[in-house]
Amino acid sequence: MKTWNGIVIVVLFAVISLSSIEATQPPQEPQPALEAMHPAHRALYFAVRRGTEWLIQAQQPNGLFHQGYQVAFNTPLEPAHYYHQAEAVVALAKVSRLTANPRYHACSQRAMLTLLASTKVDPQDGKIRYTAFPESIVNRLGSAGLLMRAVHEMPVPVEVRLKEADGLAQFVKTMQSTSGLLDQAGSGVVQASASKLPENTMRLHEALALEGLAISMNYSPAPWKAEVLQKAVKAYEQERKQLPMTSFPHFMTCFAETYFRTKDQACAVAVFNMADALCNVQRQAEAGKIAWAGGFCLEGNGSMVSPGTGETARCVSALCDAYRVARQVGDQARIEKYRLAAAGGVQFIAAQQFTGSGVEHFAESYQTKVLGAFRSSPTEGVIRLQDTSECVLAMATYLSDVCGVSLSPVQAPPIKP
Repeated sequence: MKTWNGIVIVVLFAVISLSSIEATQPPQEPQPALEAMHPAHRALYFAVRRGTEWLIQAQQPNGLFHQGYQVAFNTPLEPAHYYHQAEAVVALAKVSRLTANPRYHACSQRAMLTLLASTKVDPQDGKIRYTAFPESIVNRLGSAGLLMRAVHEMPVPVEVRLKEADGLAQFVKTMQSTSGLLDQAGSGVVQASASKLPENTMRLHEALALEGLAISMNYSPAPWKAEVLQKAVKAYEQERKQLPMTSFPHFMTCFAETYFRTKDQACAVAVFNMADALCNVQRQAEAGKIAWAGGFCLEGNGSMVSPGTGETARCVSALCDAYRVARQVGDQARIEKYRLAAAGGVQFIAAQQFTGSGVEHFAESYQTKVLGAFRSSPTEGVIRLQDTSECVLAMATYLSDVCGVSLSPVQAPPIKP
């Protein structure tokens, strides 16, 4: 345990020397009480700001984001998928809420409006809403979850956005079978394409949908949502050994949010079971692979696979939720276990960010395209939208939920939720 603490502090103090130079605040923008922060926390705060600034400069006139670059060749990647666009909105929305930064809020609003414009009302039931794209391109269940989360991570969503999010929630409700599982193949809307999806992909979409539904309780709580969620928790916990580990982080967030609102102990148990499984696949420091320490390998045995930055960040966010549940339950052993695991994950993803010293060898005009973004893994020089989005979200969540650091200006009112 002490070893992890030492590694985290050493890495973050190495970053802090760059932070004061690289992360200069834009003029007249709100900022927290930086002088009161621990130096390691201040370094992470600047890393969040760098990553968020990269997301903003990646935003295009239509509100959406470009996917990223093959850095070594200055080659743009293929356009970002709908899911990755939504992930970027989720990250920007939450950071705008935590930092009370109006510029971040405006960017997340613009992107969210573009994504919501691609949804439609079910012609058979005006209460139900889903994405208008063919199911073979955008899974309606997974996209509903991501859009719900984006709306409900906002500081104060407007009424029309909440109504649209509730339409997406109603869609998720129609997909629940009597067993409690979400049955994509049984829906008239998605039946034709769902049968062609791999089982692991279907489960991931179901996890995203339930995660979004749980977070939609932030501003639109309803008894029927709690019912759907509690029924799903029991069903998916029974199926846990058959679920792909890539879906665990999203299920954990869903179960944790459900626990906070219902105090159902079954939800806490489900969170702990999945969190313990994630901790078991976290890479420890080993000779020749020190840069992999703290990362998570969710597929295969991971012994020869470099940990992914995005999937590690998702695990960090979920472990922050597990940490909060453990604190409410009063499980001291798990509190410390999840805190250390999240800290190790943060150390790993912080090392993947392009900082000022990491872009000095690039042409000056190219540096701004790369600065603040996160590499997809320690062995690749590719920056992808989804990796930076997930890392920004994870670091901000870690600072807020585990370290207890306020990222909002001193004069800002308390931030919901």
